[in-house]
Amino acid sequence: MTMSSSGPTAERKEQKERTRQKLLRAARALVEDGKTLTVARAAEVAAVAEATAYRYYRNPRSLLRDALAVEWPGLDELLAELRAMPLAADRAQCAAEALAAFVLAREVSIRLLFASTNQEPRDVESATGLPKASFRRRLVEAVLDGEAMSADDRRALQLWLVVVISPYAVLTLRDAMLLEVAEIPREMGRMARRLFAGRNSAG
Repeated sequence: MTMSSSGPTAERKEQKERTRQKLLRAARALVEDGKTLTVARAAEVAAVAEATAYRYYRNPRSLLRDALAVEWPGLDELLAELRAMPLAADRAQCAAEALAAFVLAREVSIRLLFASTNQEPRDVESATGLPKASFRRRLVEAVLDGEAMSADDRRALQLWLVVVISPYAVLTLRDAMLLEVAEIPREMGRMARRLFAGRNSAG
């Protein structure tokens, strides 16, 4: 009896996920075609009933967030690599360069996501857009890991680092300073490194 009762439940979950994926594919197709994204339009393209689509996504913002969501599969490995570096300046440079490369590789999706929300996505389960604020926080924590300093100095460095190691910094250098893509990771790395000028302690 247990098997027969669990079967329909698992099948129902799979069906729901297939429907969700149809909506996400439709949303991405609409965005790529330069068309205004609405839940109703995504439902039409996905051949899903409009009422059903609204049960999954109440507004186009949440739909776009999920449609453009990108994970950072190598983040844990990067954090481990950062923590293995003895100097904070080296860690800061590496973290800034890595985030810049990550953002630039997904520039179109990130710009669309920011434009749709007018703010950086928060870390909540229903808003899975990237780059999540926790990515930056984890990078900054890895940069400062083991550094001996006062609470005030640590707080100041956290604030400076989170500004430099930022998707907004990447896009600002791209748009306002007209830097080439290849220049941006290098310049961001230099900026992050200079925050530790005069600090020659490894921790």
